[in-house]
Amino acid sequence: MQEPMDQIRSGEARGYMSTVNIAEFHRAVTRLTNEEKADTLVKWIVESEIRVIPVTTEIACQASIMKEKYASAKDPFAWGDAFCLATALEMHADVVVTIDTEFNKVDEVDILMV
Repeated sequence: MQEPMDQIRSGEARGYMSTVNIAEFHRAVTRLTNEEKADTLVKWIVESEIRVIPVTTEIACQASIMKEKYASAKDPFAWGDAFCLATALEMHADVVVTIDTEFNKVDEVDILMV
């Protein structure tokens, strides 16, 4: 089975990423390395075959619904995760590729843990 990015490059699959998740990604890379590396990787994403999807009112409201559905005092569901899931639903994605175990409880789309 091809890796997700290989599937996107070959046109076998479409890739989407929320602008909210771009911000999360940039912060994570900056914390682990530096801002220059984060800028370089974000530029790579923007120039890749992954479509960066801006937050619309519909996506924002869907993120609120997903946050409400999956978050509780004992079991969090981050806003970034809610926006990722809402974007996936808006784009009719078949799968969300993630390392985040918070997605284990999601049932709207298939989850591929990497």
